[in-house]
Amino acid sequence: MSISDWFFRKDTNQIVEMADLISKQVQERISAKMVDEFSALAEVEQATEKVVDLTKQIAILKAEKDNITEGFARKEREVEHKVGLLRQEIEVGEAQKEAQYGLRVQEAKLAAREEGLKSREVAFTERMDFMTKRFTDEVGYLKGMVAQVLERIPDAAILGTKQL
Repeated sequence: MSISDWFFRKDTNQIVEMADLISKQVQERISAKMVDEFSALAEVEQATEKVVDLTKQIAILKAEKDNITEGFARKEREVEHKVGLLRQEIEVGEAQKEAQYGLRVQEAKLAAREEGLKSREVAFTERMDFMTKRFTDEVGYLKGMVAQVLERIPDAAILGTKQL
């Protein structure tokens, strides 16, 4: 018996049974498909929720990373600034030391020059004293000699009385 004969039969019980059987099978297939679709939808919904959660976590982690990076950059700038200040202090200290060294060298030169001047002054004073004494002695000796020569030279009055 063919399907068309079977459908066109007058036996309604069988048709009703068959319709019930087909209806059950269709319902089972539809419910199985629906269960599959609902489970797939549930999986998609869970995946979507997971994506949203992961996106939120990514945003939070990016913000934390940016904060940490900014903190490190700030610390690095502060350290570089402190290093620059320390370098500047060291350079100023070195410049002061060089200036102090230059002043000490100049003071040492001036002290040496002053000592030289003092020793030259002492030598000059001693020489002047020696020369003064020598000239005084020579002048005294010359006065004595002139006096002796004058004593020995005849006087002009005596010469005028003598006949030539």
